[in-house]
Amino acid sequence: NLRTLAGNLPFVSMEKPPQTPPLWPPFALIGMGFILVILGVFVARSSYAVAYGRSQTGQPEVQPKGTQGITIAIHRLKRFMPDKLAPFMLKDALIFTRDATQWTQALVIAGMIALSGWGFAAAADRSNLSQLADVLPYARVVIFGIGAWIGTLLTSAAAARLVFPLVSLEGEAFWLVRAAPVSMKRLLLAKLATALLPTILLGCSIAWVVCSALDFTPQLTVMAVTMSLGNALVTCCLGIGLGAAMPDFRFVNVSQ
Repeated sequence: NLRTLAGNLPFVSMEKPPQTPPLWPPFALIGMGFILVILGVFVARSSYAVAYGRSQTGQPEVQPKGTQGITIAIHRLKRFMPDKLAPFMLKDALIFTRDATQWTQALVIAGMIALSGWGFAAAADRSNLSQLADVLPYARVVIFGIGAWIGTLLTSAAAARLVFPLVSLEGEAFWLVRAAPVSMKRLLLAKLATALLPTILLGCSIAWVVCSALDFTPQLTVMAVTMSLGNALVTCCLGIGLGAAMPDFRFVNVSQ
């Protein structure tokens, strides 16, 4: 009967939360917000002007002693790049590390991923998927679909912020690329090769984190990672293609 069925439903038979929840979580969040604001102000005041100047001129205002460590690390990756695409890939990687308006976008995406992973972990702690699946046979499939959708959404957000502007980042000096003996196909392949591996790693990592948080079976985890691989590939290709079809070489801020 309905009463017996209602007694077996997890969301009906669960214990009610206490009437007076502790006050430390809101204060902890507010304190973390103040700390992040102070840290952001300190980073912006100390590094933004220097990073912006280097991204515009290509050279720092004061010549440093020797080559910086991040530049050395990027140049060491040249051995793993295709010979015909390596110059373009190195240029994009160096611009990314020098332009504060670009690498700060990656921090925003990382915060979104951390927040989503924490939300799924919190939901998994407060529910029992096996018990819910006994009453609602398709509950696990529905939750799996929601997790896959969230992973695709975050991957698309990252591609919109980091992959789509890659062609426009050439700026008003794009005429140099067109005047050089370099085809557009080669240029776009270099852009795609630069963004493809990070996008795939991002999409697969999100899928694996969500599946681990929800304690999915290995079969569902492999399926989710495979789906994320295809989604990341399509999203990256769309980002490069649409960015080349609708460039804006006079952008003010890369987030625009």
